[in-house]
Amino acid sequence: MLTLEEKRAKRAAYMREYNRRRSQELGASFTTFWRAIHPEAARKHREEEKRRWRADPAVQQRHGEICAWHRRKLKIAAYEAYGGCVCACCGETTEEFLSIDHVNNDGAAHRKMIKGGGDVLYRWLRDQKYPPGFQILCMNCNFGKRINGGVCPHRQQKAATA
Repeated sequence: MLTLEEKRAKRAAYMREYNRRRSQELGASFTTFWRAIHPEAARKHREEEKRRWRADPAVQQRHGEICAWHRRKLKIAAYEAYGGCVCACCGETTEEFLSIDHVNNDGAAHRKMIKGGGDVLYRWLRDQKYPPGFQILCMNCNFGKRINGGVCPHRQQKAATA
């Protein structure tokens, strides 16, 4: 005859195996599956984790570093998709000076439509499989294009001398 503790351990082992098999059948990770069938417990767990995270400066710093790494990775992927880390106008290659430019000068409307710029834009580009209509420009060319009615001053000078 099994003791109460042995029965509980046996039941727990059975449930772990059942949940593992069930999550494989559903094509989801165990965590995703568990959260779906225990939403209240998952919410409480997330709240506890957030409280603990906010109390530890080392965790916050590491989280910030990880987020920065992911943002940079997104940005570099977008740059590579649009011709590499080089300004399409003047050839500037310093990554910190580069940015995404809307070729049709509709950046404000587009940012409003996707509800953000920066990281939101880079994620949107990735999710949309890097659609046409964007280019990489350095900040000088990008601002010059904005001030100069949609034409970079470099291109205007090249057209005038040609």
